[in-house]
Amino acid sequence: MEMFHFDLSEIKTWNRNTFRHKTSWNQTELKNAAWKCLLTNYKWCLLVSLILGLITQWLYYLYNPGLLLSMGVIRWLARVPKMSLAAAVIIVLGIFIFGPLEVGCRQFYLENAEGKKPTAHGLLFIFKSGYYRNVMIVMLIRNAMIYLGTFLLIVPGIYLYYRYLLVPYLLAEQPGMQLKDAMDISSRMMEGQKWDAFLLDLSFWPFLLMSMITWGLAGALIGWPYRHAAGTELYRELVLERYFH
Repeated sequence: MEMFHFDLSEIKTWNRNTFRHKTSWNQTELKNAAWKCLLTNYKWCLLVSLILGLITQWLYYLYNPGLLLSMGVIRWLARVPKMSLAAAVIIVLGIFIFGPLEVGCRQFYLENAEGKKPTAHGLLFIFKSGYYRNVMIVMLIRNAMIYLGTFLLIVPGIYLYYRYLLVPYLLAEQPGMQLKDAMDISSRMMEGQKWDAFLLDLSFWPFLLMSMITWGLAGALIGWPYRHAAGTELYRELVLERYFH
């Protein structure tokens, strides 16, 4: 994948040319579009969603058996002195691997939504580019802010999650985007959208009930890919709706 360097002036120009106000998005239409995109490349979407779900679905742990397991494992490791090193390794992986990998997963879904039918081979494009350090730092700070807000009080964490929801998508399209620009653009794109985005996520909670009955299979096989495809469609819709002066 060819990479370009974007300085601040180019990013501002990209903002002006990319974000144009249109009518508000509709949840039903957005989910229908996501479902169609999912079905066109389901095999690879499933694989990518399994990876993406295991490293990012902390907010949706109720229908994420993989995360429930990992949370239990990490807590157990923390209580066993001999396993402290293993716990540290998991934390290091979260910092240096999972953040850039999430951006690769988001890029996969963006390309899939554009009809390019990508495969999972492109998930590591950040690691092969000259932007790994920048993407790793941006994702680390963004995730740290969300986790800290959640740890201190759940509501601020949820607010920060939706405020910076689009940072991974922005980095997928512009891996050279600096921290301040990525956070600022995501924040402005999500103005007036946080509650609707929350309701969109809430609409996937029926998969929680299905997962309880199917031992997590419904969430892993349908809930994760569908939710990730819908998140991608939300980003694409907000790109069309927002215009930055």
